[in-house]
Amino acid sequence: MKKIIINILKGKFLIGKNAYNTWIFIIFMTILSLISITSSHIMEYNIRKIKKLNKEIKELKSNNKSVINLQNLN
Repeated sequence: MKKIIINILKGKFLIGKNAYNTWIFIIFMTILSLISITSSHIMEYNIRKIKKLNKEIKELKSNNKSVINLQNLN
């Protein structure tokens, strides 16, 4: 058990017989991580954009009500 842990800490799994499979797995996990991070950033950007548009809609509704009230007074 101790030997296995030492080999892992030394990185022997990256240069052993099955190193090719290990590197493929590491690259695959890296790509999945980048996709996840990118997706998260895009989602946050869209949420900010939606909040901004909702605020703009509220302002336009308020302006529209004000204009209608002014028209009714005249």
